[in-house]
Amino acid sequence: MANLLSYDAGQLLAFILVLVRVSGIISTAPIFGSSVSPPQVKIVLSLMLALILFPFIPTIQVFPDRPDHYIVLIASELLIGLVLGMIGRFLFAAVEFAGTVIGFQMGLGMANVFDP
Repeated sequence: MANLLSYDAGQLLAFILVLVRVSGIISTAPIFGSSVSPPQVKIVLSLMLALILFPFIPTIQVFPDRPDHYIVLIASELLIGLVLGMIGRFLFAAVEFAGTVIGFQMGLGMANVFDP
């Protein structure tokens, strides 16, 4: 097992960027984005996924010059993660809406209309 303290700044920045993107996806994903799942589960899941995905990401060779470039990098990764999670949420909502429409067309929605 690799020593966690032997990583350089490029690997640390790459891990932070992966963690931020995965956290954005998890926070808006269809299953974990709701308030039903506790925040501790979201944090642990995003950390575990980032640790799994990190070895497949190449390290950053060119570092940003100024601290505001780091902020822009992190904000862009967060925005990409949020957008990916929202795309998944919209796809789930579209399938759910299509199922509702098909159910009403088949007459399965009459149980909601009539009260015996």
